[in-house]
Amino acid sequence: MTNDPRDEGRFPEPPSDEDIAARLRKVREELSSMELPDLPEEELESREREIESRIDRKEELPEVPEWEFKRPKIPGQPSDDGGSHRGMAIGLSAGYTLMGPPIAGWFIGMLIDRSVGGNSYQMYGTLIGAVLGLIGAVFILQRLNDRDLR
Repeated sequence: MTNDPRDEGRFPEPPSDEDIAARLRKVREELSSMELPDLPEEELESREREIESRIDRKEELPEVPEWEFKRPKIPGQPSDDGGSHRGMAIGLSAGYTLMGPPIAGWFIGMLIDRSVGGNSYQMYGTLIGAVLGLIGAVFILQRLNDRDLR
């Protein structure tokens, strides 16, 4: 037993080549019996001349001037210079720099405590991580301050 959906009757069978050929013959018979309007020869020639003249005029058009459009600033709305996003990114990175190293130091101290059998390395790891986190946050904030002074 296969899991083919066509076996269960959910999908119809695709048409055979003979069915497709019969449908095509039927459509051709219907089209041959229809009367299509004939366009006068003069109208076809005038349309052809019009299209050719449009193509010829394309070469005569002047070059499009380059211009730059700047929208006027609306009072009361913050400018979209990316400063607010940059400040938020630096604030988040400073926060993660303050919190990440103490947590990592605590975790490393816990692993050392488990392997050695002591209980003081968690405290040392946390203190070392806190000092490194403070130093890292100061560097990040100093870099922000240097950018603002430029």
